Amino acid sequence: ALRAHRPAVILTAVGWTVSEASHAIATFQAGGVVAGLVIAFAMDRWRPDLSLLTALAIAAVVAVAMAFGAPGHGAMLVLIALLGGAISGIIMVLPALAPFLYPPDLLSTGLGVTVAVGRIGAVGGPLAGAALIRSGMAPGHVVLVVLPAIAICAAATLLLRLGAAGPAKA
Repeated sequence: ALRAHRPAVILTAVGWTVSEASHAIATFQAGGVVAGLVIAFAMDRWRPDLSLLTALAIAAVVAVAMAFGAPGHGAMLVLIALLGGAISGIIMVLPALAPFLYPPDLLSTGLGVTVAVGRIGAVGGPLAGAALIRSGMAPGHVVLVVLPAIAICAAATLLLRLGAAGPAKA
């Protein structure tokens, strides 16, 4: 929901113009590209698990800051870029971890399932966000829905201990 058109709906619901909301979507995506490169560099130079956990922590802090108020459009655009960076940046670098997570004979299947789950989220996320807003949740608080997913991803990252792992064996 956060990577598609839903931010425009949420932002216009809190007083942004359609043009401003569209600019925010572009800012989110640009943050993702920049952060993806930074996260990839950090994963390559240091520990992948710490790089992912740092990005997840940034996403959680930014989501809370967005939900409970960033003063003005400028500050909100910075938060949107940071959230886009954390979320889209992680999505960009995950395929690079696949050889460490899947044995060679399951690599394509593992990546395929990962992409399929992402597509389900891309379709279901905006629907869930719209349902939350219709049910009375404040549009600015919809971003908090990502917190359980961030916690699950952080727990999975800790369990995998990617920093100590080598390529998966067949």
